[in-house]
Amino acid sequence: MSHKTHLSLAIAAIALAACQSVTPQSADQLARYSMQRQFSDDYRYNFSGSAQFQINEQTREKLNQTADKVAADASDDVVSRVEGIVHDDNYRQHLNEAVTAVLKMLAQSTRLNYTGAVDLSQGKMEIVPQLEQSTQRNVYSSIKMPMQLNVKHKTLYVDPEAITYFTDPFMQISQLQPINGRLVSFTLPEKWQHRVPFQTLAKAYPKALDDGYASLPAESYQFKPVDEMGHKLGASKQIELDLTMAQMISMSQVSLQSLHDQVAAAKLEEGVSEEDRDKTLLALSELAKMNAGKPRNAEDKMDKFAQLDRQTQTLLKQVRYRQQLYVDGKGRLLGTHSVLSFNAANDDVARTKLGNMEIALVSHTHYDYSAPKFTLDAAIPNAVDLSCVLEDIKSCEQKLSVQPKPVASASEVATSESDEVQDWREWAEQNNIAIEVK
Repeated sequence: MSHKTHLSLAIAAIALAACQSVTPQSADQLARYSMQRQFSDDYRYNFSGSAQFQINEQTREKLNQTADKVAADASDDVVSRVEGIVHDDNYRQHLNEAVTAVLKMLAQSTRLNYTGAVDLSQGKMEIVPQLEQSTQRNVYSSIKMPMQLNVKHKTLYVDPEAITYFTDPFMQISQLQPINGRLVSFTLPEKWQHRVPFQTLAKAYPKALDDGYASLPAESYQFKPVDEMGHKLGASKQIELDLTMAQMISMSQVSLQSLHDQVAAAKLEEGVSEEDRDKTLLALSELAKMNAGKPRNAEDKMDKFAQLDRQTQTLLKQVRYRQQLYVDGKGRLLGTHSVLSFNAANDDVARTKLGNMEIALVSHTHYDYSAPKFTLDAAIPNAVDLSCVLEDIKSCEQKLSVQPKPVASASEVATSESDEVQDWREWAEQNNIAIEVK
């Protein structure tokens, strides 16, 4: 074997060892590393996924009972408000059934799909949520509301066609300009743009997120055999994150405190006053205290929070969050599968109140690290600016009001006539013939 071959093998071995040393080997460190990559190496990507509730039969019965009660209350309210209608028992029963059917449909036949794109280098994030409702056979409906946030411009673009398709005719009746399929945009008013240190918060967010996950016990992260979804995504490793509600609350507290500390230590952002920075710090502290269920200040009543904890503690203990992280050989996050569940059967007190109710919000997300596909870019130049709604509704009404067309003068009417009409008019005058052109 030649010296060149030995040298090549040595270089390859060193490179392989370097790659292995960069990618963490423990479950907790690899999970955190894969999530942090989306703020460093993998900051441009597309994503897609879905979310849907899953319930057991006891929950379905409980839901039916709740829907019946809500329907009865709602129909009583409708009956009391509607005048001139003969509302006997049959009418009330039919109304109950109608409202119940709507509630059950919303709770049991609804699915949220979503796609989107992210490019942190440009400060752009887009999401296209799609709400679907369907039955086993003949009913299917879908509504989309694409949105794009440009962080650098502090502007949100929304495609409201699903709504304006119905509202445009009424806008015309009200002498307002219809949207006509265009996007609408909302830019944060100039007077608000420097009241919050947005850039400082954005820079602090990745570390704050990581600090939250780092605060969890290492045993909360466990390697699992790669399942079917992982194989489809091409994952080489699968990590399960298993959390209780208490751990989720604790994690959010740590993240908020980290944000607070980083903003406090950072250089004062240009254009942001020290007073406004202090208000942001106070807001972060308040949020952390609210998550902890503690009184915000000495004037708040301790018993109120303690009572709230006693009433909800048993139920919150039955909430669990399990998330599967699918990671490739480089430590890149390929997708997630999450289940936020509540199971009353695990506790005697909860089971006494709610029976064997079990409900779960199941979601999955797939990440594609090809060039981001922003679907709204082409329509943004023609967007209708509705930033005025953030300041003064009346100014928006004036902006969208249809201006009456000015009445044309006789000379302007004559100028606008075609050459053929003018020729006929001259011929008629020469022959003393009176004509009226319509």
